Amino acid sequence: MLVNSPYNNSYAQYNHAYQSHDQFGAANAYQHQNYELNFDNTDYYSQQYMLKQQQQHHQQQQQVSERERELQKERELKERELNEKQQRRRFLVELEFVQCLANPNYLHFLAKQGMFDNDSFKNYLKYLLYWKKPEYVQFIRYPECLFFLELIQHDELQQMIKDKNCVHFICEQQMLHWKYNQESFIKTVKAMVSEASGAEGEQSSAEASGLKSKASGSMVGAPLKQKS
Repeated sequence: MLVNSPYNNSYAQYNHAYQSHDQFGAANAYQHQNYELNFDNTDYYSQQYMLKQQQQHHQQQQQVSERERELQKERELKERELNEKQQRRRFLVELEFVQCLANPNYLHFLAKQGMFDNDSFKNYLKYLLYWKKPEYVQFIRYPECLFFLELIQHDELQQMIKDKNCVHFICEQQMLHWKYNQESFIKTVKAMVSEASGAEGEQSSAEASGLKSKASGSMVGAPLKQKS
């Protein structure tokens, strides 16, 4: 039987305090462990969030770059179409101008306007000489324009074409050239046609004579049929 004494009471108080201290330490350790787990979980979720943000940012950059490439292709296509249209228009304008040079009266008009005194226009006329190349000549309908294009490269003709009498003389010579050139062309064509028809007639007569000789040769030695 224990006797209540001050010593026993102090021991009980100490034991209770010790147990409470141990419980408090265990509780603190548990809380600290939970805090570390929560901290680890927080790091994991933050890392996952950051990865998702990076992936979304990368996808957005890819979409933006793809859209930029598409826009660049569209711009290049439009520029190519525009360049083709401009080149075609330039080609037609230069073709029309070159063929206008076949008219001496137009050359007289240019001379009266002082175009042949302009160095830029003279350089432009030199540039137009590329129409004499075979890949461009096929588009020319009035070939005499190339003849005048060469003549107006000289300063003498540029000064002479200002005179109206010179223009009339050139027009007359041009008309005579067309007339006799057409007649000579018609004569040449008729001669070619007659030669071709004569060659065909000789060939057909030779073939007919050959057939006759073959037929006569086949009849030689053939037995004659008796009349009934």
